[in-house]
Amino acid sequence: MTPHRTIFIGFIVSAILIALPLGPFPSPAEAQVTGVRHVLLIHSYHKGMKWVDDITTSLTETVRKSHRNIEFHVEYMDTKRVVGEEHHRNLFREYRHKFSRQKFELVVTADDNAFRFAAKNQNDLFPGVPIVFCGVNNFDPALIAGNPLITGILEKLSVRETVETALSLQPDK
Repeated sequence: MTPHRTIFIGFIVSAILIALPLGPFPSPAEAQVTGVRHVLLIHSYHKGMKWVDDITTSLTETVRKSHRNIEFHVEYMDTKRVVGEEHHRNLFREYRHKFSRQKFELVVTADDNAFRFAAKNQNDLFPGVPIVFCGVNNFDPALIAGNPLITGILEKLSVRETVETALSLQPDK
């Protein structure tokens, strides 16, 4: 993993570990029985993409090393291959059914489509649950306006700095 990606994942994990205490805690009965805190990770794309797999692996391994008893539930929206509002409506119905009995303390989203989907449907699918986003390129502040339960890390591409760095490393190119 590149140093840039390691720093990026570090910021995400820090946001998760900070956000968890803000969210609802398991009921006393559940905490006594399991002590497990459930976190949902929603990816915009599909399993097998390097970026997607790196995020999942890095998050789960780093959080595991923190010695917190956190169980990740991972969902893949597959929006590179399946697009459109009908797909989003189907995912909404599936998640509403699938998670009707599972309460999460935190939802983490990776990339724009997952972030927009979770923010739009937060009240119906994850009421009162904080959302931490990562990898968002096309950020619309209106999606989080007045919502203290959403925070995250934008993925800003700096073309000028990237080209300057490349030229400093390879001046003959």
